[in-house]
Amino acid sequence: MAYAGSQNVVARSGGLLVGLSPTTTPSLADVNGWLDEVGALIDGMVNGANGFAIPVVSTDAVAALAGVNADGALVLALSAKFPGDSAGPATSGVKKDAQRRFDKAMSDLQTGDHPAVLILQAAATGVSAQQLAGSNATDNPGYIPDELNPTRVYNPNFDAPFYKGMRT
Repeated sequence: MAYAGSQNVVARSGGLLVGLSPTTTPSLADVNGWLDEVGALIDGMVNGANGFAIPVVSTDAVAALAGVNADGALVLALSAKFPGDSAGPATSGVKKDAQRRFDKAMSDLQTGDHPAVLILQAAATGVSAQQLAGSNATDNPGYIPDELNPTRVYNPNFDAPFYKGMRT
């Protein structure tokens, strides 16, 4: 099932796919077909890697998956419109950015770290998606600034010097 529409793909294309029609390359039917294909990949990750029912019907989870779906279809559409290396630098940048976002999202779907998976887990367990996501402070101890870290060893030699007029 597609979680996005052709308008989402066009919106992410930076104007490169404006005017999709039955006669353009790629055609509107091509883009809709790619949306279905990428939607099936997403469904495979949601069901196969995470065990949730498909198609996803939660409004919030569908919204979280729409961008993944549109990015995957955008990569295919730009590859069809600009085969090989025929794209200019701007077009290549749009395609690379979409590919990077799509790859990251699919990886997150596989590992269960994608927001859509967290939303589905929250609905299934009754625990909030924020709690499931954790926090940087607890999940990444290096995120805690030294000043707030109670385990920091104090060494006055590394403190900033005081200058006239500074308050302590």
